[in-house]
Formats: sequence, C-alpha cells, structure tokens
Amino acid sequence: MLPIWNSPVEAGLFMLAIQWGAILYIRVIWEGHFYWTRWWSFKVGDILLALYGVGAAILIQDKDVTGLQGNFYWHVTLLIVGLVISIAIETRSAPGREAAISWLPSQIWHTAMFAVLFYLVLWSGILIITKFHSDPWVVTFCVLCIAGYVATVAFDNSPWQDPSPEMLINGIRR
Repeated sequence: MLPIWNSPVEAGLFMLAIQWGAILYIRVIWEGHFYWTRWWSFKVGDILLALYGVGAAILIQDKDVTGLQGNFYWHVTLLIVGLVISIAIETRSAPGREAAISWLPSQIWHTAMFAVLFYLVLWSGILIITKFHSDPWVVTFCVLCIAGYVATVAFDNSPWQDPSPEMLINGIRR
C-alpha cells in the first residue's frame, strides 16, 4: 500500500498537489501566465478529490491489504485503464478545440495525472466498498466528495458551458 494512505492529511495534500497545485505551478512557471479555464471539474472538482483522499485515508490507514487489491498487476492494470480513459477523454474533446491547447504543458500533465488520480480513487474506493467501510460518516463524506466531482464533470459537459476556444483558453465568458 502506498505510504500516503497512512496519513489522511498526506493523502489529501498529495492528491491536491499532483493535480491542482502542479497545474497552476506549470501554468505560471512554464507557460508564463496564470489562468483559469472554464473547467469546474478542475477548479472545484480536484479539491473535492483531495477531500475524498482525506476520507479514504481515514478508512484504510494502517490496514493490511491482501488479495487482489494488494496484487502488483492489479495496480498496474488500474493505472493503464486510467491512462487509456484519460487519453480517450482528451482525444474526444480535442476536435472541438484548437490543436495547440492539447499540447500545453499543463494539459499534458493533467492528462497523465488523471490516470494517477483515477487509480487512487478507484483502488481506494474498491477497498472502502469491499473491506473498510466501518465508519458510515466518513463513507458518506467520501461518497459526497465523489458525487460533487461527478457533478462538476457533468456541468462542464452541459449545454450551459460555452465550448468556444476563447472560453477554453481564457476562461472568459462572452
């Protein structure tokens, strides 16, 4: 089991740092400017995933993980599935965007880290569902965090969002 799951604070900070924090850092340092895009799944959803990480770590910290969930190949499979889904999402959304957007350093990082977050959320979620669901309040908190993230993704893909390239790049509403 990854050491981050032994500390709820470390799990939450790790999940926040690899996605939200790293992307903002890359945008400022490598891309040369700070900007928000229209994606609520990034602005709010990634914070909810980090909070989920805190709750998940509370439930699975210091637990002995055996069987399929402890198998190395299971971990590799989840990472590969996450990467395939991430690339599929990226290629599905690319036709409606300017080609340069997908090659921004922050977007490349986001695509790669989606696989890592997919792995962390799915692996810990399976453990919570199958083995470590002892505290109903923390389980409810985790479910609400994931539901909130799913709601931000649904909103991002709704007709209420402006899919124009200007909105995607600048986050400016016309």
